[in-house]
Amino acid sequence: MLCRDMMTPRERFISALERKPSKGSVPWWDLEFHLWDAFSDHRLILGEEFAALDAGRRSDALKKNAAAFEQGTNEIPFSAITLPTRFWNWAPGQLAYFILPEDDRFAQLQAVKERVGTKVALVASGGGPVMSANYDPDFCEKLFDEPEAIDREVEQRICEGIEVAKRWRDVGADALFCAADIADNAGPFFNPAQMERWIIPPMERWATAVKEMGMKPILHSDGDLAGYLERIAATGISALQAIDPVAGMELTASLAKVRGKMALVGNLDCGLLITGTPDAVEETALAMLHEHGEKPGWIFGASNAVQQEVPRENIRAVIRAVNRHAKLAQTGVDV
Repeated sequence: MLCRDMMTPRERFISALERKPSKGSVPWWDLEFHLWDAFSDHRLILGEEFAALDAGRRSDALKKNAAAFEQGTNEIPFSAITLPTRFWNWAPGQLAYFILPEDDRFAQLQAVKERVGTKVALVASGGGPVMSANYDPDFCEKLFDEPEAIDREVEQRICEGIEVAKRWRDVGADALFCAADIADNAGPFFNPAQMERWIIPPMERWATAVKEMGMKPILHSDGDLAGYLERIAATGISALQAIDPVAGMELTASLAKVRGKMALVGNLDCGLLITGTPDAVEETALAMLHEHGEKPGWIFGASNAVQQEVPRENIRAVIRAVNRHAKLAQTGVDV
């Protein structure tokens, strides 16, 4: 059945998070997109470069960044975009790229909102209210030898996460994601008892608080979480992002498991984006869109952050796939 898409990109994203049936265009959101410079006349000023600026020049940089995000959304049919995350080092002594100091992150969202309005949804990293896997031997021993200390750390994390969420609410964020890699390719890092003590309850508390503030809570985790999809959905999380194909997560089976109780985001393989040909990327993306496009609670996107190493032509291939699917859904004609 052909349909005319009357929703804005932002409305499509919110509708999918609420597991409503898709009509026309499929919402597209990437956890992080690092190629804005390739689709704008403005260059993002982030990471080490931003950190070296004085206060006055930082304010100007945030305005230029906002212009880049706005122009990029005119070129790429995103339904939602993620703003830069908090400071972290990708290697000892080396800051990551897609980051800003904490207070500047909030100012950046406001600057972007002034330019894009309600065209696209604005998503922010809500910090770490849920504990991630940690393979350090000392941490692993602590899980078993000092569980009460872990209890205190978990409580502190969730309290801090809720306070951070209040700041994002006040500047107008639409959704927050918690990046917590609680699994790897072999399955959950934590055993069932630990999941029920330190992972699931904080997730539920954070999701409830974020929803009460009028935002959508999203969890990002790599790894194989096939056996925990229903349990995560029961926490009230609006969506799980990644559906990691490298870990064997299969989108059709995953959507069947959550049965409209939680949206899923992904799972175009980031490896394909980096190493694949544009034709392979376009056809793979288009096949996903054709197969899952009408299923409620699915948001198209890469399986993880889209890094600067991804060839620009491969992003243009994804754009072509998204536009082809939208045209087919609305007119019945494949371009």
